[in-house]
Amino acid sequence: MLMANQSSAKFLGKHKEDFLYRIHPKPTSEKIEVTRQFLSAVGLTLEGGNEPESRDFAKVLKNARGRDDENIIKTVVLRTMKQAVYTPSNEGHFGLAFDDYTHFTSPIRRYPDLLVHRAIKRVLNNQSRSPSNKMSEIGSHLSMTERRADDATRDVEQWLKCEYMRDKVGQEFSGVISGVAGFGLFVELSEIFVEGMVSVRDLKDDYYVYDETHHQMTGERGGKIFRLGDVVEV
Repeated sequence: MLMANQSSAKFLGKHKEDFLYRIHPKPTSEKIEVTRQFLSAVGLTLEGGNEPESRDFAKVLKNARGRDDENIIKTVVLRTMKQAVYTPSNEGHFGLAFDDYTHFTSPIRRYPDLLVHRAIKRVLNNQSRSPSNKMSEIGSHLSMTERRADDATRDVEQWLKCEYMRDKVGQEFSGVISGVAGFGLFVELSEIFVEGMVSVRDLKDDYYVYDETHHQMTGERGGKIFRLGDVVEV
């Protein structure tokens, strides 16, 4: 699949056709630094200097395999990345480490793939190219509708998880802290991967101060720390 998508992009680029690349921009230096701080706190290292490459992130994920906080590390690495989008300008695909990439393999369910198939047919049939000044607009619209579909999928998943947990209110579970914010902790339950929020108001044993840099909360009096990746009982 990846080779087909990559080859299609190279083929159409060579023939100067109008189509949509699937690009994935590099992460910002700010997000890289935040991720490095988190990884350092959990005993991992992101190599690559100021501009780590996709293989450096892949190495982090490989080193995280089998750990209790593996899913959290995956989430943090994913949040470091920018969203992939459709655009007529080729900027490469950072996550896949490809210079040329598009979507070709699913024309029955993705309109960008259909555009690519049409462009390839034009080349193979020696049809004259009809330059489109709307390709950027089309790319922006398709990127937006993709995000909208992803949002709808997440909403349905959350609803189904709530249905599953409805008769389990009051039970205790083991979980991993998947997020830390000023208003509370997000905990992902082990094995069933349902995430919920523990309000800071429910942490009644102390007054907890949020540390954004280190992704943790610290009790002012007792010094107890809740940090991203910690295993907790809820």
